Amino acid sequence: MKKAKFLSLVLAYASCACILLTSCGGLSPNEGMSNPENESFLGKVSDETYPTVEEAAKAFVRNEIKGNALKAAYLSYEKKGKVRELGSLPLGKVDRGEIASAELGELSYRIKPADSEEAPEEGWTECERSVCFLALPDSYRYFCPAEKTGNRLSKSYYEEMWRSDRFLNCTQHAKNTITIEMKQGGMSFNAELTVSVDVKTDTNIMRLQTTVKMQTSGDGSAAGDVFEQLLGPGSRTSVSAFVVQKGKRVWYCTQESDVWRATLVEGVENLSQWYSENNDSQPLFFDHSYFIKTDEGFSLAPEGQALFAENLASGFYEDGADISGNVEYTVSGGNVAKSKLELDLSVSRQKTSIAYGVSALCTYSGFGSTSVTIPADFESFLSTL
Repeated sequence: MKKAKFLSLVLAYASCACILLTSCGGLSPNEGMSNPENESFLGKVSDETYPTVEEAAKAFVRNEIKGNALKAAYLSYEKKGKVRELGSLPLGKVDRGEIASAELGELSYRIKPADSEEAPEEGWTECERSVCFLALPDSYRYFCPAEKTGNRLSKSYYEEMWRSDRFLNCTQHAKNTITIEMKQGGMSFNAELTVSVDVKTDTNIMRLQTTVKMQTSGDGSAAGDVFEQLLGPGSRTSVSAFVVQKGKRVWYCTQESDVWRATLVEGVENLSQWYSENNDSQPLFFDHSYFIKTDEGFSLAPEGQALFAENLASGFYEDGADISGNVEYTVSGGNVAKSKLELDLSVSRQKTSIAYGVSALCTYSGFGSTSVTIPADFESFLSTL
């Protein structure tokens, strides 16, 4: 009898546990996240509060999905259950003691390219994603979870990955190659420009080493003139520069004829701001809405590829050119570890055809352990700033 009673208690306890896990606290916002061993973004709470869950859901679509590449519109929200392990989530400045409950649900919305010329109700694609909502005493906040493969990138994830202070102590190596093949009548001309950039950053100082190499072959001085107009005249083989923060001033320093010269960077107060405004790995016309999550990091979505190619090639072509391009980022150790950019463009006009190719590979390493070696003569120069 005692044995039967014990078994019945065990079964009853197990039954209650199952109910608790499935209906009262069995859901995790970050379950199924991509690349968990390398991602550091575990979610972010909205800055604003909203009167209802539905208003918070609409705000998520408006703030996190909509962007330069996409129009986005809220459709519906369906609650799936309560959230477990709330204490492990990064809730920012939100007082955990004020959270009455948290729920996870399926958010439905629709998207279409921002430059779409289709009728207002045409050309939309319906999407779904899991979103968490926090119930406070008299309002709600949304919690943007970690990303899953196939998701459109949220604004919170994208901004976290490109937060400029992440790159203030690291080593960056970039190799950019531009090729041109031009045929005009019976003449042909080929050119290749390679620009390698090494950047080391340590707290308040950054060292940049730029190496430029140009190779040309073929005939036709006119073609050579076109090449120089597009890419600029031949540059020095190697150029070194330092960017230095002293107090709330940033100086760009170069050496000419063994003499160091410094130029004050107007409107910039720190190295983080300078990096953010000069980081070529993140072109200025990009935002989160161009990208989708991949197993390794993130890459341009199809319409993002088209917009990217048109933006990047806008100074090189007229309407009618064939253009294709893509950008991929690899995330490792919680940071962007590699970026790869490719662009191909060809245009034909009567007896002239031009093909352009652009490739750029950038790697990031030494996060938190990079140090910058300062030459003795530059160290003496620094004391004069």
